[in-house]
Amino acid sequence: MEDGGHVVYRPGGVPEEGGNFVFKPPPHRPSKLARSVAIVGRILIGAGLLVLGFVVYQLWGTGIQYAHSQDQLRSEFNRAAGGAPPPAVTTTVNTEPTTTTGPVATTIADPATSQAPPSTVPPPTAKPIDLSGIKEGDPLALLRIPKIGVDDVVVAGVSRDDLRKGPGHYPDTPLPGQRGNAAIAGHRTTFGAPFGRVDELRPGDDILVTTLAGSYHYRVNAMPKIVSPNNLSVIANTPAATLTLTSCHPRFSAKQRIVITADLVPEESAAVAAPTPNAYGTKGEPNDETDAVTPDAAASPGTPVATAATAAPSSSVDELAAGWFSDSGAWFPTFLFALIGAGLLIGAWYIGRRWSRVAIYLATAPLFIVALYFFYENVSRLLPPNL
Repeated sequence: MEDGGHVVYRPGGVPEEGGNFVFKPPPHRPSKLARSVAIVGRILIGAGLLVLGFVVYQLWGTGIQYAHSQDQLRSEFNRAAGGAPPPAVTTTVNTEPTTTTGPVATTIADPATSQAPPSTVPPPTAKPIDLSGIKEGDPLALLRIPKIGVDDVVVAGVSRDDLRKGPGHYPDTPLPGQRGNAAIAGHRTTFGAPFGRVDELRPGDDILVTTLAGSYHYRVNAMPKIVSPNNLSVIANTPAATLTLTSCHPRFSAKQRIVITADLVPEESAAVAAPTPNAYGTKGEPNDETDAVTPDAAASPGTPVATAATAAPSSSVDELAAGWFSDSGAWFPTFLFALIGAGLLIGAWYIGRRWSRVAIYLATAPLFIVALYFFYENVSRLLPPNL
């Protein structure tokens, strides 16, 4: 509206071109309750995304660590083997010429009725491997299971840290290729899940193990067996060369153990060695991995009790006894990376108010992801081992 050539302003009104008067109401401000609900909603959404990210880290992110460890272990094993795989089994055939005089009678045996007599010659025995320099966590053997796609380096020991690198050998059991029951544990869900498909193994399936002494061929001899976590009978010693694989069962749980047993195929393996006493040293770490069978001091009557010849690693403890926040060394790095991540978010928000938010967020995202990765890694150490 105009008055004598002047534009008249009205409360709440804004003049436009030509003097037209347009009314615009004052901006609406949400109530304190609405603002509080919005803040709580954002916090819950953020917490949900953090939990989802942690699940992704557990199922796939831990595989990054596993793959890196496996690359290092494979290089170390190849160096220990002299840059080439240990010798495979060889078969010697007697080719000395035989001289005969006079007529020779030839008898054709009926394959349906004739059988070769069982061999009474014991298999050759190799010398035990010198493992004086081997410590828990060091590469010990190469494990291949063609049916389920396993091709991993086996480490010495079955502690939590050992099995984050690869399948672990029970220290107090014979080595693969030695007389007795060689036992190996491995993850089924996280950290590469090398034993994720062991439930698919059936009698007759092949398991190939290569050590510094040679290559050994095992064959699965029974269907997978499900036992309690403290059933030590599955890793008890045997008179012949056998192999036992253990992992948690069912997947995503540590309630039970799945066990695969296999027999050595002597004619397709290198010479069998006597068990190595005190195979390798330990680092004093508790063997609290969920995929290994461990003794339980509170086991119910009737649970097999290990003897000196069948015992699990002497330093092992029942990992199920460990509860929340059992790894006190994880507290500081957890808080540290939580603060770093929060600082990056707050800094990006504050700077984004004055400059381009998209550019700031894109620049901050890589740093935040790295901090979040290490935060998840240390949070994982605070959880109970059976989760």
